[in-house]
Amino acid sequence: MDCGKCYDYCRYNVITADDFQVKNLKCEGCGVCVEVCPTKALKLEAIETESLYWQKVSLEI
Repeated sequence: MDCGKCYDYCRYNVITADDFQVKNLKCEGCGVCVEVCPTKALKLEAIETESLYWQKVSLEI
């Protein structure tokens, strides 16, 4: 489903319009894209690297 809700709702502009991929290095991890996705194709997971705590959003197709 290519509805684009994740793209429309992302306030950080980290989702590409053509293929709905998430640019994780710019993602703030707010989770709005995950919440608005009607098919639950996005997943937010925490990853730890050295002393930084990041959020990663992945597209599950």
